[in-house]
Amino acid sequence: MGIAESAAHRLIRAGEFPFPVARAGRSYKVSVRALMHFKDISDSIVHVDDIENGALHASGGLR
Repeated sequence: MGIAESAAHRLIRAGEFPFPVARAGRSYKVSVRALMHFKDISDSIVHVDDIENGALHASGGLR
C-alpha cells in the first residue's frame, strides 16, 4: 500500500483504514477483494487452465 506498518496500525486503531480489517490473534486480516478494489485491480475470473499454463510457462515448459 505504500505506507509503513506503524502507520497502518495507527489507521486501524483509529478506525480510518481504507477498508475493513479483522483482528486474528496478534495479526490483522484483510479481504483480498477489498485490497484489490482499493488498489484498483479488476476482479476477473481465473480459470484452472490459465493457472496450469502459467505454471508450465514459468517452469520453462518442463513438467
